[in-house]
Amino acid sequence: MAIIAIIHLLWLLLVPMGIALIIHGLHRRKRWHSFLGTAALLLSLPALFFCTQFWPLDFLLPKRETRLPVACGAYQVTLIHAPGDDFYDTGFEVRRADGKIARVLIDGDDIKWWFAHTVTVGNRVYFVHGTEAPAPHTPCLDLTEAALLTGYTDLNGLPFKMKLDSLDFSSALILPPAPNMIRR
Repeated sequence: MAIIAIIHLLWLLLVPMGIALIIHGLHRRKRWHSFLGTAALLLSLPALFFCTQFWPLDFLLPKRETRLPVACGAYQVTLIHAPGDDFYDTGFEVRRADGKIARVLIDGDDIKWWFAHTVTVGNRVYFVHGTEAPAPHTPCLDLTEAALLTGYTDLNGLPFKMKLDSLDFSSALILPPAPNMIRR
């Protein structure tokens, strides 16, 4: 991902270069500078769109992760969003009172979560990003049932729930959802 991030940063350099060429062309009345600047700006549009999904500095600087902790009885549930091998990894870290941790990966190919926060609706805490409103596919924590809802459904269309007390706290591995889960 580091190579892709470097290429993306170089691609983003077309934006200031294009603006500078347009200004220079207008100031000096050189149409070909304005034409080159406009072409550079048009070529940079896909890179600007890609920035909404992927931020190159996340992959070039030391790892920074977003953590959203929520208490649920004897458990501390934290949504973790961090740069991974292929875009971003999003998952839950559940810590028991005795300090043991269970990890659940919910999306190993996620987009960038800009402005991640929690929204509480009734007995559920939704983990949202940007201006997204809670939806059926939004990961959440059900405080009444002490269960994680990953945002996936099973083949019958029912939400995939994981009770906190049934998670594997002895494993250091990240557990992916079952392969038959469907994101809606």
